[in-house]
Amino acid sequence: MKFLRLTILYQVLIFTAVCSQPDPEWVHHYDFGDYENLLDIYATTDGGYVACGSTKLRNVANDPSSDHWIVRVSQVGDRVWFRSYGIQDVREYLTTIIETDEGGFLAGGFTVGQGMTALLTDADGEEIWTDHYGGGVCRAIIELKSGEFLLAGSITIDDNTQGYLVCINNEGDVIWSGDYEGGARDVFYAMRETAGGIMVVGHSWRSDEPHQVWMVKVDFGGDVIFSNLIEVGPSPLVRDMVSDGQNGFAIVGFDADNCSGLLIKTDNAGEMDWHQYYRWRGDRVGQFQSINRFNDGGYALVGCNMSSATIFRVEPGGNEIWNRIYGVGSHFFFSSVTSWDQATIAAGRAPGDHGDTDGLIMKLIPERSVPIIIDYIPDEPDFTTLPDTVLFAVYAIDLQLDTLLYTWEIGEDTLSTDTTLSVIFDELGDYDVSCEISDGDLATSIAWNVHVRDFFIRDCSPDSFDICIRRGLTIDFSVDAASADGEDVVYNWMLTNRNREVEEIGNADSVSVSFTEAGEHELDVTVTFGEVSEEGNWLIDVRSAIWSWWPSELELTAYVDSTLDFAITPFNEHSDSLEYIWLLDNVQLETDTSNIELTFPEPDQHQVTSIVNDGIESDTIRWTVDVREWSFATDLTDLADLPTSPVLYPASPNPFNSSVKLSVYLPCGSHVMLSVFDINGRDVYRLVDGYVSVGNQSFVWNASAFPVGVYFVRMDIGGFSKTGKLVLMR
Repeated sequence: MKFLRLTILYQVLIFTAVCSQPDPEWVHHYDFGDYENLLDIYATTDGGYVACGSTKLRNVANDPSSDHWIVRVSQVGDRVWFRSYGIQDVREYLTTIIETDEGGFLAGGFTVGQGMTALLTDADGEEIWTDHYGGGVCRAIIELKSGEFLLAGSITIDDNTQGYLVCINNEGDVIWSGDYEGGARDVFYAMRETAGGIMVVGHSWRSDEPHQVWMVKVDFGGDVIFSNLIEVGPSPLVRDMVSDGQNGFAIVGFDADNCSGLLIKTDNAGEMDWHQYYRWRGDRVGQFQSINRFNDGGYALVGCNMSSATIFRVEPGGNEIWNRIYGVGSHFFFSSVTSWDQATIAAGRAPGDHGDTDGLIMKLIPERSVPIIIDYIPDEPDFTTLPDTVLFAVYAIDLQLDTLLYTWEIGEDTLSTDTTLSVIFDELGDYDVSCEISDGDLATSIAWNVHVRDFFIRDCSPDSFDICIRRGLTIDFSVDAASADGEDVVYNWMLTNRNREVEEIGNADSVSVSFTEAGEHELDVTVTFGEVSEEGNWLIDVRSAIWSWWPSELELTAYVDSTLDFAITPFNEHSDSLEYIWLLDNVQLETDTSNIELTFPEPDQHQVTSIVNDGIESDTIRWTVDVREWSFATDLTDLADLPTSPVLYPASPNPFNSSVKLSVYLPCGSHVMLSVFDINGRDVYRLVDGYVSVGNQSFVWNASAFPVGVYFVRMDIGGFSKTGKLVLMR
């Protein structure tokens, strides 16, 4: 194996502009086998970079095989590690890579015979898993704020290429996928997460019409929000996209017919604002493969011209500042990122020493740029404080080593020219604090919105107000409130359960809540200081395979030879994946239904367990049954727990979405009428009208044919009547 070759001086062949054309600060070649390409590069959190592409381990004529290849380098391009992955003698390559929030790397690409490929490694490059999705190619990967990953590219369906998206979890399992058609041959090349969804861009080829740029926005479930086809030139081909910093997007590619680089600016609805073509010296064929944005709003357009690597530097409006060509013969740039100091880091390939190609990463010395803000205090640009003294500070550098000037303002009043500012906020209200940092020519600024209050909620825990948990968990909720002069505040916690029943559960600054029932729950806290109140609201989605169970009490008493009915209502009654397992004292019973009847012939204590599986969801309910002897002793104390009058038990489940169980207890056999009435008092269903024997009895009302709403069940036995409320939901 060959080793990394560092080139300090790099030949620059052609100068095509006169304004601040940068030289390379450093250039590295990476030689792993015989033919290397780096197709994507990503800036890592440690200040270095990770790049991916392909490597061919042997130089054999007409051998198309290659392996996935990942290179991790330091801030100055020194190799940290590189590794190859894949199947021997199969063509494989990686086109896109990101660093995950957990510190590993997820790369996407292509494997012959497998199609779209995703590869996850740890921080040291050790492979964790590789998976394949559909028959196409992965062109882009992003990690969503929710923690899932989205892959974009293409898939072939019935000999037609279509755009393809796959959402996966961190184990590579598919959450959802979708194919999208814009024309005859469609490919996605880049995407960005935005408010309310994901913006995806590519191009659509149409046989008898000009090709078009294609922008699609989908929601987080893959459903299309809008799909726009943009007509620009005869044959536009898209390669990359960045956010423009103003709620829009900048897209690069090239036009295959007129051999020009292409930059397109759109708004956040995918409508084109403007476009511009760029041609190289001598009208050479050119392609833009990548775009990266700078703090001043301008862009670097990175690509290749014939066999040379090229970079165009343009203003925010697209006007060219300079362009430059690097290298000669098999030099190409395929991807780029902006470094912390506003330089362009470009990756691609360059000629090797033995007639092959090496992976290439180059850093360009940044031209004159605005001062760079490294850090600032307070770290929240919008914050609330009690009347107090607040320290503001900005830490900035100038890449040209010019002296920096600081100008601090509150509103329109200039307060200081120091690097820090101390402000006494002794009056309630809202204040705008700003600092402009200038090198005498170029300037940048930072601003804070300060809200001075005598009372506010400083923090809440959990800090996410939309929570999804498994049934049976207990969560601690707390509020950190700040008040002037340390005066007391009043707390009031209210819990709304899945049946929309409201209960007050505490008046301290924290509460612990156990969620024993599946469904949607809501927790509200009101914090009051004098006549001022602030509120916090959590929505808790408690997930489970089980919605409700009968008996609702889990500690039961029964008598010898009595029969008890046990029933489970699943969370999703119509699922095709439901599986019921019943155990009596850890011995599995021969039944797979949602309910069973058990008779207890002898006094003892038993455990009845129900396990419900619904796909990956699983849940367990366990009853303890204390079976006693019948006793007719003098005081009949053993029968003290038995009701002496008829009982209409609460319906289960309630609310319900198709059927509901209605249970009664009779101290002696009687004629029973059990009826359901609508909200207008009309008798809409008669469950029972006849003799019912002594003890607990259950009846089921199937309401699938009835409209949603509120109903009432009434039990009539002689002169005794009892009514309960039912809520039918869909």
